[in-house]
Amino acid sequence: MIRYPIIILWLLGLLAIPLGLIPSQVMNYLTGLLQSGASSENTSILPVILLFFLALVGMAMMDVIRSIIKSVTMESIVRNQSLLLFEHVLKAAPEFFRKNQTAKISNRIVNDIRSTEALKLDMKIGLPITLLGLLLFGYVMFAGLDSTTPLIGSYLPEGFSQQGNWFLGALVILMSPLQAVFLLFDKKIQKVRRATSEADDAVADISLETVSSVREFRNNFAFGYAIGRMAEVFENLRKVEIEITKIDALFSGIGPIINGLVKVTLLAVGARLCLGDMTLPLTGTTVPGIEWKDYMGFAGITIMVDSYVSQLRGYLFSWRMAQDAFRRINEFRQAQPLLTGAETSTPAYLSAPTVDFQQIDFETDDGIKILNGITHSIQPGEHVALVGPSGCGKSTVLNLILREINRTAGQLTLNQKRLDAIDFAQLTADIGYVQQKPVLLNTSIRNNLLLGLRRSSARMLEDDIAPLDISRMPAVHNLADLNREILIMVRKVGLEVDLIRKGLDIPVPASLSHLHVINNRISIQAQLTTAIHQQHPELLQTFDANAYLPSCSLVENIVFGRLPEADTAASLTGKTPLEQLLLLLRGTPAYIHLLQLGRQIFTHDQGIAARIQHQSPALFDVLQSSKLANSNAEELSASVAGSGCPDLTRLKPALQKVLLEMALMCASDEDIRNYPESQTFIDALINTRELLTQSTGLSELGVVQFDHPEAFHHLSLRQVLLGGSVNACIRNAHAEVDRLIIAELTTAGCLDDLILLGLEAPVGSEGRNLSGGQAQKIAIARTLLKQPSILLLDEATSALDEKSQGDIMAIVATDYADKTVIMVSHRLATITEFTRILVLERGHIVQQGTYAELVASPGLFQALVQIEKGEKTELQVTGMSAPDLEVTDTSILVTHQQIQHVLARNPLFACMQPTDIALLQKMSTTVSAACDSLIFEQGDAGDEFFIIVAGEVEFLLQRSGQSQVVDSYGPGGAFGELALLGDVPRTLTARCKTDATLCVINRDSLLKLLEIRPSLAMELLKVTARQIALLRDGAVG
Repeated sequence: MIRYPIIILWLLGLLAIPLGLIPSQVMNYLTGLLQSGASSENTSILPVILLFFLALVGMAMMDVIRSIIKSVTMESIVRNQSLLLFEHVLKAAPEFFRKNQTAKISNRIVNDIRSTEALKLDMKIGLPITLLGLLLFGYVMFAGLDSTTPLIGSYLPEGFSQQGNWFLGALVILMSPLQAVFLLFDKKIQKVRRATSEADDAVADISLETVSSVREFRNNFAFGYAIGRMAEVFENLRKVEIEITKIDALFSGIGPIINGLVKVTLLAVGARLCLGDMTLPLTGTTVPGIEWKDYMGFAGITIMVDSYVSQLRGYLFSWRMAQDAFRRINEFRQAQPLLTGAETSTPAYLSAPTVDFQQIDFETDDGIKILNGITHSIQPGEHVALVGPSGCGKSTVLNLILREINRTAGQLTLNQKRLDAIDFAQLTADIGYVQQKPVLLNTSIRNNLLLGLRRSSARMLEDDIAPLDISRMPAVHNLADLNREILIMVRKVGLEVDLIRKGLDIPVPASLSHLHVINNRISIQAQLTTAIHQQHPELLQTFDANAYLPSCSLVENIVFGRLPEADTAASLTGKTPLEQLLLLLRGTPAYIHLLQLGRQIFTHDQGIAARIQHQSPALFDVLQSSKLANSNAEELSASVAGSGCPDLTRLKPALQKVLLEMALMCASDEDIRNYPESQTFIDALINTRELLTQSTGLSELGVVQFDHPEAFHHLSLRQVLLGGSVNACIRNAHAEVDRLIIAELTTAGCLDDLILLGLEAPVGSEGRNLSGGQAQKIAIARTLLKQPSILLLDEATSALDEKSQGDIMAIVATDYADKTVIMVSHRLATITEFTRILVLERGHIVQQGTYAELVASPGLFQALVQIEKGEKTELQVTGMSAPDLEVTDTSILVTHQQIQHVLARNPLFACMQPTDIALLQKMSTTVSAACDSLIFEQGDAGDEFFIIVAGEVEFLLQRSGQSQVVDSYGPGGAFGELALLGDVPRTLTARCKTDATLCVINRDSLLKLLEIRPSLAMELLKVTARQIALLRDGAVG
């Protein structure tokens, strides 16, 4: 427990306080001896010096012990508090994560928890001791020290005493606040610390983003752009760090000045008091003089008091510096939680929920409306698809159900109960969600599949990680039953072949040693090798202890097995397994050949640097180090090139080591075959293998040889079953051997074991060990294994091929026939059998029905189907129809959504996203114009662009004093774009043919939008260029 180490630290601190008195009293005592002229015959100085030394050693030892205990305690506190804060943050509402970037959250928790908890622990264990020390040494300064001093006087050695002086003590106390001069710069310090934290967060964020996006930068060869983005952020951090350096330099300069002032003052006053009593001016108060020995003791006490005052200053300074960290941690701790129930609550599952949307609106924080009046009821067992153009609000509907966002208006209910009133634990148990980009953890495939079951419930199963909810799995009673369910699911989603391949590629973990394929590996190996030798003997290279193994590395050939990993090898010398092997090789038959092979590689292999860097970073660092880069590199080159040194054993040991590592880490089978005396070398390798095997060196090194009974924990299952390796020199050898292995395991009834082993394959960071299709299949299987009441699919099959997609949709149709399914899809062929399709556009449900009904009706869905089939290349752009508008007298009433609809359908703004359209609508104005009123005249200067919301506008050309109507536009028509984009006079007169409502955008509003969204400028330029080209082509035609 934390309190016991703290109590120990307090006790050690209390013991250190009286020890701190000893050095000052030794100075007092020795100075007194010098003053009195004591002779060495009657005075022994050695015990006093020994006491002084023991006091210093005692204080140092206590500091060491306190430091160790404090570090161990500190790490325990940081671990516990970090996990508690991470747990709280993980349960926070989604708004918290929208406001805080991932890197920022991690950076703050890890760094701020450490800094704040370190300060709190320091103050908890140090502040009481510091105050007690100040009280004790302050008492001695004022009252002195002798045998009558309470608590410690009786323990003083004979001859030890200290005269107090109230005036010197008062001077020390009065000058102590000078150490808090930093408070004068407190505002500056707080500002710089805040800027530093923000700069650190920005660096962490841009670093994570850049590294995560390396594929995009590489594919576009945009490295300069990537570094340029990072340079801006690092430049900001550099400026902030310079400010910190200035502050540190200022305090570093002020500190010695203040300390010097204090010491000079005390020295001057102390020297004066050593001459006798001193009368203070103005007050006439007499300060008693002191002896020189007492002043020397007083100086030692002053040093201790100054150290305690420095500690107090350090606590105060650290506390002020940590204020921003405390503030940030409190912000995280006050994050609004999403969970309303206890994590261990048992959810009450909904077997067939009804989902009701009642006039649902959703707006973003800046007022952009994404959903508008969505009303629909999804009955149990219905399969509903949401389709429509990008940005129409499809995924927003799913996020509302998931409570990732909160509705702005309306009601969303499950079985007539408000969604936000349902316990979140129950909601997550009832809803399964597969998103377009799968999120996989850096663990095994199995653990990723079981993530959907990691919660408490009425029926649970325990494994070695966390509880598993098996409430919806009546046939599951133990882990073996659960494995059967997993096998069924991976076969359903089409992961079987992928897992079989991965199962052959990895060693068998200890947890799966009981598998039938392992217990019967000897007989399976015999059957398999017989089949291979009968059909394709050239495909197999058997592990023969008396033969050279071409498919194995040079190290594996020497030890006839695998070296342990460097971080797991138990070595008292601290050497890596490879370094220990180099020592074992000295004097063996292969030693000189390895040196010569290293020379051959060094002198002939042009790609040596790249190969060394890839296979042995440590060796690469050696070659790049300053030692070898200078004299040693030249010496090595001169020694190994040509006949510079015929006897390589006479090279310096460091250079021999480099050549050996080159040979062991970089040599290929081709290098060995091209060795001048290759057969002699191979014979020497085999002899060396025999010598090492007969000695205890390899076992002490932790080598697991190929023929060891437990080798299956270190070799791939393929190698275990083959008793060797596949001959990689033969085309398609691996595929043919794997076919034979699978056939043999199927016959032996071990194919399920192979799939279970494949489930232990690591996914890798961000799923990098998997293809996009494999990752998506795992995400789908994880959700289906959960058996939710409501299945939400957001482009869940986008990374799958047509066959896999069809298989998944067949599972949804059969296994979820009586459950609610809501799917977002741009692949319309996947939803042909859905109960109902909702077509969304600009946040509205504009069509609904079955696939057959909608594809037969003119409208948006029909157009989307035609585009998917290649019958149409783009959606038709039309204006709003009259029924969308309400007319009262001469005033035409329109909504913001209708204005946005009109703007989005204009070709000039077709490239904009819904958020940009909403911003543009806010910057525009809506005006009403009466019939026959002029909007502008030919030749007028203008900077406004008009879109007709309702009514009709005609255009007149002025010629020879006559006006001629040349064109007219209705709702959705737009004019004036040339004036908007350039300083061009009006080429026609515009007049209202009927009462009209116009949306007006001026140039300043558009420029403001382009400042917010600079990328829109290029898109607008492309649209304008196309329109000009069309006008030109029309004129030429």
